[in-house]
Amino acid sequence: MDDATHDDASDDKSSTDTWVDDQRIYRLFSEWNALRAGGQNVSLEELCRDAPELIEPLRSCIAAMTDGEVVSRPRGEVPSQVGSYKVLRQIARGGSSSIYEAESSFPRRRVALKLLDASSSSPRIRSRFELEVRLLSALQHPGIVKVFDAGRVEMNGEERAFFTMEWIDGHGVGDYVRAQCKKGDWSTKKTVELLMGFCDALCYAHQSGVIHRDLKPANMLVDSEGRPRLIDFGIARVQPHSDMTIVAGLTSRTLVGTRPYMSPEQFDEDPSAVDARSDIYGLGVVFYELLTGKLPYDVRKRSFVQVAEVIRETPPVLPSTFDRSLRGDLETIVLTMLAKEPSERYATMQDLIADLRRYSQGFPVHAKRPTALVTFRRWCSRHPRAARLSAAAVLSLVSLSIIALWMASSAARRSDLLTTSNINLKIAKQRVEHQLEKIQRNESELRRSTLALQDSSDRMLRSNANSTLLRLSTLAERLPQEVQRKLDDEETFPASVRGFGWSLLNRMTRPDYRRFAADGGELTHVGLSADGKRVVSGGLAGIRVWDSGSLECLVHKKIVLAGNSQALDVSPTGDVVWFVSGNQKVSRLDVDQATVQDLPTGTQHKCTVICGVPGTDRYLVGDAQGSLALLAASEDQPLLWVHDVSDQPIISIALNEAGDNVGVVASDGKVEVLSLVSGQPVHRAQVGLDAAVHASWDAGLHWVSVSERTANTVLWDVRRDKLMKRWNYLGVSPQLLMSSASVSLSELKLILSGRGRVSRWAGRERESVLYDAWQFNVSVPSLESLNGDAPEASNGVDDEPRMIAVADDVPLLACALRGGDILLMPTETQAAARLLQTPYAAISGVCFSPDGKKLAVSGGGGNIDLYDFDTQTMRTVFEQSRGSVFRLRFDSQGRSLFALVPKNGLLEFPLQADNVSKQQSVDPKQRDFFLADQDIVGTCNAFQILEWDDAQRVTVGLARDAMVAVGTVDDGDCVTSARLPCPVGTRCLAILPGKNQFVTGGGNGAIDVWQTVPLKHLKRLGSAEGRIGGLAASPDGLVVASGHFGGSLLLWDTTIWQPQLILDTGLEAVRSAAFSPAGDRLAIAGGSGQIRMYETQHEASKD
Repeated sequence: MDDATHDDASDDKSSTDTWVDDQRIYRLFSEWNALRAGGQNVSLEELCRDAPELIEPLRSCIAAMTDGEVVSRPRGEVPSQVGSYKVLRQIARGGSSSIYEAESSFPRRRVALKLLDASSSSPRIRSRFELEVRLLSALQHPGIVKVFDAGRVEMNGEERAFFTMEWIDGHGVGDYVRAQCKKGDWSTKKTVELLMGFCDALCYAHQSGVIHRDLKPANMLVDSEGRPRLIDFGIARVQPHSDMTIVAGLTSRTLVGTRPYMSPEQFDEDPSAVDARSDIYGLGVVFYELLTGKLPYDVRKRSFVQVAEVIRETPPVLPSTFDRSLRGDLETIVLTMLAKEPSERYATMQDLIADLRRYSQGFPVHAKRPTALVTFRRWCSRHPRAARLSAAAVLSLVSLSIIALWMASSAARRSDLLTTSNINLKIAKQRVEHQLEKIQRNESELRRSTLALQDSSDRMLRSNANSTLLRLSTLAERLPQEVQRKLDDEETFPASVRGFGWSLLNRMTRPDYRRFAADGGELTHVGLSADGKRVVSGGLAGIRVWDSGSLECLVHKKIVLAGNSQALDVSPTGDVVWFVSGNQKVSRLDVDQATVQDLPTGTQHKCTVICGVPGTDRYLVGDAQGSLALLAASEDQPLLWVHDVSDQPIISIALNEAGDNVGVVASDGKVEVLSLVSGQPVHRAQVGLDAAVHASWDAGLHWVSVSERTANTVLWDVRRDKLMKRWNYLGVSPQLLMSSASVSLSELKLILSGRGRVSRWAGRERESVLYDAWQFNVSVPSLESLNGDAPEASNGVDDEPRMIAVADDVPLLACALRGGDILLMPTETQAAARLLQTPYAAISGVCFSPDGKKLAVSGGGGNIDLYDFDTQTMRTVFEQSRGSVFRLRFDSQGRSLFALVPKNGLLEFPLQADNVSKQQSVDPKQRDFFLADQDIVGTCNAFQILEWDDAQRVTVGLARDAMVAVGTVDDGDCVTSARLPCPVGTRCLAILPGKNQFVTGGGNGAIDVWQTVPLKHLKRLGSAEGRIGGLAASPDGLVVASGHFGGSLLLWDTTIWQPQLILDTGLEAVRSAAFSPAGDRLAIAGGSGQIRMYETQHEASKD
């Protein structure tokens, strides 16, 4: 017996049991309704203060009349023991009683225990409870539930009645029939046979003088063996002629039942009108619902009075309206059972059983449909007033018709005169209509031609744009400016074709430039903190310290610096600036305090350069006579040591990364590496330049670059004292900076400034141009921190690089322009294609979280990592010694990560937990698939890939026998509906959102395009890039990315299925690909354990 058993106690408002004893309850209900309409709130106890025994009947009456929305009874606690019965759980609760699943100790068996509530103390309710026990005890039939025991028990100081019934392990007849139909082995004839079983039990009850009066699916159960069982005789009526007349008085003057299943006479106050034919009507409603799945009347959200009116007056909708196979004898039987008048229904249940048996055996039934005349006479008898009004209306219509005929005869002559004119007018109208139809056909044809032409034009435009993108992608590294100009051409790339491929190439060739006005005149110095957060400028207006993020001026001191380019040094965090002023003073600027401290110089000669020692108050000073001194600002004797390098001015000082050595360069090309502690030389070299003005070191003091004032720059290996590279004819004030440390020249990253350009080099080879003064035009923001108006940006000479500085820890370059502006730019042109390194030899899969802020990564060894884009950190959430992960998937809220691991089954990782590595197993019905947002996706035994197409509501799978399959999900199982063969070696599959298409790829390097519903192969797209290791579709379905084992990445335009970009990922073998939910990122994972992250937006744009 399930939770729906004995539904008489259910609090479901659609099946509320109601009764009204006498006119007193009707009067009390009318008084309550009037008070409620007037806005007053009166309790039932106050209304029934003179008759407390009517509180519960009035509560039930109100629930019936108002659809159970106003008054409810508080729920009680579930007892643990009732007499000798142990209560297991509550399964239903009603107006006066509750039903529990219980267990008896001897004999040991499960029972259904019905317990009268303590609050239901009226004699009438107790008498009705006793009546139900007597009726169930007296009715001994296999189709009627049996009573085992009854009695009274004292609970909480009150005596409460109870009885126990047999426990039925089954379902309501409605749920049972629906379940059988879903299995596909059910028919209308089986429904008839099942109903006959209930008819047999009701026939027995009627012969015993008992009318059920509350037939509904919840009270008609089918047990686990398919046998019908009747329950709930709580409101049954005993007929006066029955042998049970000793209790018949308890059921007189009663209006009872469940509204949708009550017969018309059950809504009357005359109890004598309710007999066996009322049960036939209720059974007819159930029969109608089993055959059609619907009720014969729409009584939802209607009051009790409205429901009574509908059932009394409205004829039921024909069952054949919903199922044409019901037309004929079966429909006649149902309509006979639902007749409004009891005399027109089957007289007895035996007659109904006989007609059902005739139908099931193929013989004609006795029931006949009433003729139209009989139906009309019955309607007139039910609606005498409406019939009289209709008769009067008919007589008036006849009279008016006679008058109209007389008037028509007089108008006939005039009509004849108009006939000829009408004929001529009709002919003219037909001609006009013919012309209009012709015009409309021409317009339709024109529209079709226009649409076809527009579609052809769009396809040609897309084809041209894709071909241009392919060509431009080969020039992106060498000629980024030319590529940018072409990408900005709206004729070649209008807004309609600027998709992911265009955005990616635009991002790759257009670094994130920021330009601001730093000085009203020419800038002479520029510096960057190691973390890139602060920029220091020096010019005619003095020293300024800027926040590189907000471009806000933090400090301004009107001090002009000395002429040497390294007369300025910035601490790694940008909180201290060391500088040599124009009057040869050495000073220290505390940025946070905005204070300047003059320092000892340790020499009587002019100071040229300065370098602070991070984390200390020490600093190095070089002078015009070639001496280098180390000083401590806080010491009584600040000079710690002095070393003579040359007799020419010192132009450069730099500390190595370890902080124990210092490199120094003089203007005559002499180079030395000294110990910072002792000042003794470690290495010496002589650069072949006579008039050097600028020099720069790498972090390891292995390489030094030296530049003359005009034309030439050299790169020198200090350890071997050897020239490695020379640049000639670079114009005025060239510079060569090193943005990385390496002992290998090919791995050394260089930034070269000269002839109006800033370019990036890898050893001897130029990689790309970062800035070209004659091709870039970056707008200048207005800065309130400057005195006076900020100068506007200009092209030409004012845009030429004057001096550059590189941040040590981040890829950021500050370029001081001759016009007084500073340009901030990244040194990595491939910022759109970041490389994430994992500790694994290979990566088998990647998956984005719904918000795109996290990336799940499955390593080749079966480990699972989670990369956070906000913190740019990766952490391991699952680790195993060996194995693999078949599938990764986030739920739609991003709260959990699911993974299918062969040895561990389906695992869930709650991402909101403190320790995300605390996974929990999920039981997917012992099958290898998993659940995400109630959609079945993943991998099952027959499929190596199984995906869910949310738009088509189907599964798309790649079977292990070289077949693609489309199916549905039925009760947790994947049911295949169509299969087609695919090329052997196919291992990748991606669904195109919203396009009713999916793609597959594999060993032959080709992509197959399929239609999802109905399953159909559309085309095959070949490529020369080799085996496909990963496929991904963008969220809008307009782009498909295919990653190949050779390391190449192809982007396909799915509108015309044409390649638009071919990129070299630099990975050994692509094995997985995934787009972010926003479509602004594409993750490509490979066999080298690396992930190439392609991004179409600048970080500033994302923020």
